[in-house]
Amino acid sequence: MTDLLNFGTLVRMSPTNVWFLRLTKFAFQLLAPSDDDAVCDVGCGAGERILLLSSYVRKATGMDISAPLIEFLSEKTKGGNASFHVVNATAEPPPEFISAYDKCLCMDMLEHVEDPEQVLGFISKILKPGGYAVIGLPINTDYEKHHRHFDAGDVSRLASDSDMETRVILLKLSPSGRLIDRTFTLIRNVLSPPRAGDCFHESMAFKMMTRPKKIHGLYKLVIVLLFKISQDSYHETYSEDKTARRAFILAKKRDG
Repeated sequence: MTDLLNFGTLVRMSPTNVWFLRLTKFAFQLLAPSDDDAVCDVGCGAGERILLLSSYVRKATGMDISAPLIEFLSEKTKGGNASFHVVNATAEPPPEFISAYDKCLCMDMLEHVEDPEQVLGFISKILKPGGYAVIGLPINTDYEKHHRHFDAGDVSRLASDSDMETRVILLKLSPSGRLIDRTFTLIRNVLSPPRAGDCFHESMAFKMMTRPKKIHGLYKLVIVLLFKISQDSYHETYSEDKTARRAFILAKKRDG
């Protein structure tokens, strides 16, 4: 994972955005995948992260509750070391996934479920003893599509209640990062391409992803340029800093 700027595969795969790219880079740095790892992405969404990880690890598994999404991804990725499965991460893991993974990624999922504690329990069960998880979520936001809204205290309590060893990292954007995000929002509104975030549950949206118009190529080029300019705009901050916008829970399953 030394060349985290090489997002060509990711950008060609589907429309994306500058926030996704920056957070993916940060999450991958925390995850530190290696050749021998079996890695799982819980709540994999449109599959970009686990497909990119599949080039660097022994086994890559994406799990999501959306059957149409998993069907689409499975059909498009036959023959590689990445696999996709319909799984409810607020329930018991299927037996074949218990203690099966060295590392686990879970991004932007906990805010969409009623019981995030159950998701952490699910992750603990699918990790091998000593396994490691990176769990990312937004904080200090009232975004209407989020089922749960977290602040730093909520994240700390959630982490401390887990049966894993945990550490919490809070991030905020630099002024230049906020400027880049406003620029991205303007460009997105002008070009209006289909985005991965719109493709979670509608099969028609999946089909749109496979037939990008020429304007989407320009859009993706602009996004990559904005990402390269602002890739280091997330900064770790203090637990009481209410300007923080992202939280990461780093969790390690205890041995034995």
